[in-house]
Amino acid sequence: MIKFILGIVIGIGLATYYPEISNTLKDFFLDSGARDSIVETLKEVK
Repeated sequence: MIKFILGIVIGIGLATYYPEISNTLKDFFLDSGARDSIVETLKEVK
């Protein structure tokens, strides 16, 4: 049941922001610091 509700919420979000969803997600990804964390992890792998 929780998967169904989560799917509905994600679907509504995608339908609401569809034309600019890529820009919104890119901005969130860069602002959250996740990119920096991934880069640091990849540098340690070398």
